[in-house]
Amino acid sequence: MRSTRKARQVAVRQAIVLERIIHNMKTNKGDENKDKVKIAQGLRSRAREAPGLILQAGLASLMTHLLSKSKEEEVAQALAALTGKKDVESLGDLESGEAKGYSTMLALLIDALRELNPQNNHFKKLAENYNTLCTLVAIKDLLNNPAEEAKLSRELTPYLVELKKLVEAIVGEQE
Repeated sequence: MRSTRKARQVAVRQAIVLERIIHNMKTNKGDENKDKVKIAQGLRSRAREAPGLILQAGLASLMTHLLSKSKEEEVAQALAALTGKKDVESLGDLESGEAKGYSTMLALLIDALRELNPQNNHFKKLAENYNTLCTLVAIKDLLNNPAEEAKLSRELTPYLVELKKLVEAIVGEQE
């Protein structure tokens, strides 16, 4: 039960940052509000699909799915905001679109892995200095250790369920 409580605490901490990111988001396109809604809806879609995907296919597949459509710079900037290294308001100049939802969800997942598994230096390093190659190495390591992947998948499920509810609450205000 302790891990479930910690997972929920991580989700709430991240939701606070997410709410500020979505609120402060600015785009270079003409209709700012339309783009904010589109980005927020993309994140909500990713948050909705994540619990089912991790239960069905595992953590490595979830990470691969998110990585396939994310942008490295956006993941790195979202991680910087989530870990407190960058001011939330500085994330507003990123390009809008579906990729931002994938990028933000991948950043949330990496940050949660870092916080929920402090003994795993791999996720800590990934959160501190994000790049696509390190993410691929993390996925490879998970695939090479099915017991660890299963354990992490089980530990992340309550976090993903809580995050889904919180993202829906936040994005509901943006529509």
